[in-house]
Amino acid sequence: MLHALTGRLGADCTIKKVIVKENEEKVMNNTLYVWDGRKNSQAIPIHIEAWGNVAEEMEGMTKGTIIQFVGRLKSVGYTPKNSEKTFYQVGYNILKLDLLKNIVHTQNHLLSDFAKVEADDYKDESDPVGEIIFNGDDKVAYTDAELLKRDTVNLMNSGIPVQIKIYRRNGETIPYDFIYDCPNVQAFTIEDITEEADTNHNI
Repeated sequence: MLHALTGRLGADCTIKKVIVKENEEKVMNNTLYVWDGRKNSQAIPIHIEAWGNVAEEMEGMTKGTIIQFVGRLKSVGYTPKNSEKTFYQVGYNILKLDLLKNIVHTQNHLLSDFAKVEADDYKDESDPVGEIIFNGDDKVAYTDAELLKRDTVNLMNSGIPVQIKIYRRNGETIPYDFIYDCPNVQAFTIEDITEEADTNHNI
């Protein structure tokens, strides 16, 4: 069964090489902390793994980075210390990363229309500090300056050209020196904000 998920990485991504059917394969194992949409709720830890090209794409991503992906549901067995019984928990094999971070937003609204309920978007009620723009129209707004920087660098390393917009409130902006070290930034602008920005999705 395929699902689209979003969450924060619980650790830095590192690749291991394993032998599968006499062939060497690359694999990345990590924990994804997923928010269930309820105010003040605790994040839910879920095991994730990625193989081959997807693992290589995730290599170097750091703890706390927000990712979105389409993955295949799987059971993960574990045996606690001093126990002979094996328990199983939910896990996911990541099939494709969504660097534009649109898939969960689209999924939530599709399912909410079907179930006739209000969609629970993964969002932060803080003021946005800037946004990354893809393909001219697609954009993601950020309330966390460090996450905006991390995602910009990750996209640059993936060779994806983007536009960066930084919001200025009361004459102040977040630090943006990192942008000048990113060769694939097509455009960089600073926008003065006098009221709540109209954004597609807050992270």
